[in-house]
Amino acid sequence: MIRAGLSVFALAAVAACSSGPAVNLDTPAVQNILSQPFPEYAAKLRIAQQIAASCDRYDFNMDMQVALSAARPDTANGRLIEFRQVRGVELAKDVETRSFQAKHGVVVGVDNLCAAGDREVAEQTGISAFLQAS
Repeated sequence: MIRAGLSVFALAAVAACSSGPAVNLDTPAVQNILSQPFPEYAAKLRIAQQIAASCDRYDFNMDMQVALSAARPDTANGRLIEFRQVRGVELAKDVETRSFQAKHGVVVGVDNLCAAGDREVAEQTGISAFLQAS
């Protein structure tokens, strides 16, 4: 639980401190992720990080994370409005990870996720909003 709180805090703190180049917030993938409740947003962000870590074709788009955190109504000045959402984030991460694994026939943290990343990008899912080609 403490780790979950720290990871959510770190996510928000990075968003508050970084200022990268402008990103396009009008794509279908970005609109998809902006419409998600915060726990699902955080879960999809984590899956995108795992795709980027396991696949040389993708990098995690930190500039997009910063822009999305600034654009979301449930983050303010780089911190969560409601800290109690941490439990919801952990539950959403579990559900999203299981769903992602079932959809793509992979095991996150074990398998190479390049094909899964390719499919997410092709479908313009919320996860793909955080991925950029290496």
